[in-house]
Amino acid sequence: MRLIYWIATYLISTNLMVAQLHTVKPIVKKEKNTNLSIAASFVRSEIFLEQKIKEDSKPPGVSLRLAYSGKKITRLEIEYVHFFPRIIEPKWYAMNLNSLEANCHFTTRFNNTNAMFYPLIGISYYSFSGYFSGKNDSKNVARLYMPGTTILLNMLALNIGTGYEHRIKKIGLFAEYKLRFAGDNWGIKNFGIKDVCIAGGIKYYMHVKSLGTIFKGTRNRYFLNTD
Repeated sequence: MRLIYWIATYLISTNLMVAQLHTVKPIVKKEKNTNLSIAASFVRSEIFLEQKIKEDSKPPGVSLRLAYSGKKITRLEIEYVHFFPRIIEPKWYAMNLNSLEANCHFTTRFNNTNAMFYPLIGISYYSFSGYFSGKNDSKNVARLYMPGTTILLNMLALNIGTGYEHRIKKIGLFAEYKLRFAGDNWGIKNFGIKDVCIAGGIKYYMHVKSLGTIFKGTRNRYFLNTD
């Protein structure tokens, strides 16, 4: 009996020592992040305005962009462009041309470099306004627009193009070439290339928390984490 007692005592004390030495490591959750970039670029429109006002005008412009990219090859980007149409007086006055677009980039990176190539597809919305006086109308634009009126023109187009980007730490340089396809009067009649757009600019890359880490809570996923 005494032998059984000592064996039991030894086993219990050994288990207690192992339990005391065992440490529980805290679970470290990896923070999920999102890649964002902001960019500014110079833009040139080659066809759209020339078709609408019947004058040789290929307006330059500037754009602001915001892009979102995850771990996959796709990247989403929105862009606002303000153009600077050439003054064509006394025939046209107060011309204003802007566009808003959303594109999806399919990025392909080159080996051993910080460069990438990306085909893109998206949609763009063009908005033009200008006062047509009808003076010096050598091209008979009055058959399209009434003289002495402000002309408002809009176009929704399909974007297809390609781009090249080179990253240097948090700064990147890029160039793009886009074709815009649309029909007449928001339809598919005479569907074809309505504009050619070239652009080049600079961007800044940011690494921020993803929306999933900002909004937390097991019971209510809409609570905002302000810690």
